[in-house]
Amino acid sequence: MNPFVYDLDIDSRLLSLLKGKRVAIVGPAAYLTGKGHGKEIDQYDVVIRPNAFSVPLKAQTDYGRRTDIMFHNMGTPWMPGLKEQVKENPDALKSLKMVVCPVIKADHSEVNFMSWPDTHISACATNFDQFNKDNIPFWWVGVANYKKMYREVGCQPYSGIITLLIASKCYPSELLLTGFDFYLGSGLYYEDYLAPVDSYQERSNKGGSHGSGCNSKNLECAKRWANTSSFSKVDRHLRKLLT
Repeated sequence: MNPFVYDLDIDSRLLSLLKGKRVAIVGPAAYLTGKGHGKEIDQYDVVIRPNAFSVPLKAQTDYGRRTDIMFHNMGTPWMPGLKEQVKENPDALKSLKMVVCPVIKADHSEVNFMSWPDTHISACATNFDQFNKDNIPFWWVGVANYKKMYREVGCQPYSGIITLLIASKCYPSELLLTGFDFYLGSGLYYEDYLAPVDSYQERSNKGGSHGSGCNSKNLECAKRWANTSSFSKVDRHLRKLLT
């Protein structure tokens, strides 16, 4: 059962990659460090990571080696960090089966994004072009899809939550959510997850972002998903947050 956003318009290429598959969405929260879950993660049919496509060698034992699909916000302020990641890991980028941009707000100045018409095209739709020399399949969700997910959560969805909603709509046979703690942990990101240019996020994202009360709304959305979707699976640490 998928209780969320039944009328999302899903890209057919993404649907073919996820439907009926065992899918893992792997976040960067530091609590997986030392747990040795990497082999289990890599055994999934499809591995999705938000805002990253490469895993440092020293983190692969805990977070897995593979990335098949990257969901990235493609916001203009985050392009320098993605540029560093591409420069350091060109082969990992080429190996991606797909890249998805699940948001529409490309810059902090775009405060009126929820009033945009469905036909509006933001920079999020084109920012990846500068890196996509190998024509990796790319999908931008668009304004209409994003607004539906925003309303489902009740505020700006976090990258992990919006990835979860879209992947759920593709009806995998199993969907693992791991490496997420909603910015409540002592270490928000495992070592070297962030590009040096983005290192300030370890401090600025502490406790959650996107406005007052947004962290709890994203957490509640994840609880609804975990408790009602027949294909949901979460790690032990995350389960404590969702009960």
